[in-house]
Amino acid sequence: MKSTRFCGSLSKPFLLSFLLFAPFSAYAQKAEPAASKEAPAAKPADPLKRASPHGTVTGFLRAAEQRNYELAASYLQIPRRKPSAQDATTASNLAEILNRVYYGSLDNVSRDTSGNLDDGLTPNRESIGVVRTMGGKTLDIQLVQVTESNFGKVWLFSAETTAQVPEFYAAMPLPAIERALPQWMVQSQLLGMTPWEWIAFLVALAVAWIVARAVIALLAWLLRRYGPLPTGKPGRRPAQGPLTLALTVILHYGLVIPVLPLLYLQYYRRIVMIMFGVALYWLVARVTDHAVERIQARLAATRQASANSLLVLGRRVWKALVAMILLLIFLKSFGFDVDSALAGIGIGGIALGLGAQKTLENLFGGVSVLSDGTLRVGDFCKVGDQQGTVEDIGLRSTRIRTVSRTLVSVPNGIVASMSLENITEREKILFNPMVSLRYETSADQLRYVLVRIRELLDQHPSVESESARVRLVRFGTSSLDLQVFAYVLTIDYVEFLGIQEDLLLRIMDIVEQSGTGFAFPSQTAYLGRDRGLNAEKTKTALAAVREWRAEGRLGPRPGT
Repeated sequence: MKSTRFCGSLSKPFLLSFLLFAPFSAYAQKAEPAASKEAPAAKPADPLKRASPHGTVTGFLRAAEQRNYELAASYLQIPRRKPSAQDATTASNLAEILNRVYYGSLDNVSRDTSGNLDDGLTPNRESIGVVRTMGGKTLDIQLVQVTESNFGKVWLFSAETTAQVPEFYAAMPLPAIERALPQWMVQSQLLGMTPWEWIAFLVALAVAWIVARAVIALLAWLLRRYGPLPTGKPGRRPAQGPLTLALTVILHYGLVIPVLPLLYLQYYRRIVMIMFGVALYWLVARVTDHAVERIQARLAATRQASANSLLVLGRRVWKALVAMILLLIFLKSFGFDVDSALAGIGIGGIALGLGAQKTLENLFGGVSVLSDGTLRVGDFCKVGDQQGTVEDIGLRSTRIRTVSRTLVSVPNGIVASMSLENITEREKILFNPMVSLRYETSADQLRYVLVRIRELLDQHPSVESESARVRLVRFGTSSLDLQVFAYVLTIDYVEFLGIQEDLLLRIMDIVEQSGTGFAFPSQTAYLGRDRGLNAEKTKTALAAVREWRAEGRLGPRPGT
């Protein structure tokens, strides 16, 4: 009885909830089909990547190089509903046409799903180029955009193009060298290429290198004989290596164009561009180094070597700038959006400048130091508490080899803002010792020492006599101090030490000859008895004063 009541008490709330929410649930179930009708399911992506003209051409060439001509026929517009064996033959012939007589660049084929809308054709058509045979027969290779039920809009080789393929292929003769080769050399494949293509690639590389070396050697001989260099003087040829590499790459690419398949030729074209860029950067770097070396030699010969370090810094900045420009050109040629990257660099440059203030400070500090000529590589200087030889002035810091042979890097911003002492720039070295003599030295002994030291400075061949002087400057606490001031005519510090030693030893001889000696810190205590006032001398002094007063020599007495 209790259980029945309990179930009945629960059934009322559930019944009420059902009556309240049932219409909404029914409406939701009816609304779901309507929403599905408004948003149809997206079609899957084409696995053959035919959404763009570039994807269609490259996909067709990949399938043809794998000898899968049935798959390659899927890139052709076939009027019939069902493909046949003739379609595979047409695909094979079209691949041969593209590989042998098509010389366009696949990078120029549009990667946009809408194609190139500025080519003068209808929006659903795209032309990738016109090929010709030796007999003058032409074939305009066009793509057409069609709609497939499974994948939506795709690009295919047009029916007009495929219809002309058999006739054009028949008019295209097979190269005589391939007709004379065994079938295994032109039919079998090794890494996507036939043995004949690999042999032709390697032979063309050797021929291109030999021809390039010969051409560059001939040009170098003509320049030596009729150019600015004297006859018979080979001199340095910094451009020979880069020019040989560039000419080899260009010649080899021209030789393998009729041999390599189009897809591999496209890959190799990118390698050629990279190698040509390397050769160009190599040429710029070698010519820049050679020019800087010649300028430095000319500056050294004219004693204007203050710009050497500035030339080194400018050479590094120039090389970095050339490398950056070449990199942007290559990225642009390979299809990357360089304009957006440059815009991003421009916007981020402000933030980079704010976040890299110290780096920019060091950069401009280095330029300031080099342009002012305060420091040069090889100078012996004192920067703050560091003393040594400047080994390098870079973009960020100045490296100093200290006297203890350690290497110290000082940021250029600090170098530009602090006091610098360039010891290498001095043209003579100061000799300035203090000669301290004993207090027992007599005045005549002092005169003897002064005269003899002056004679020494005046007669010494390594001392500038015009500015040399020696004077008694003070009565010290425990000595009579003589100051010697003279310039030694040398900039070599080691040589100066030898001359200074000679002068000091001669001054010691002069002091010894005078009969006195050098003072040392000391104190003398005198002991004596106090005798009081001298009565006799006091009486005499008082009498003399009374006499002066009587004569009026002292003036009126106070109070009178």
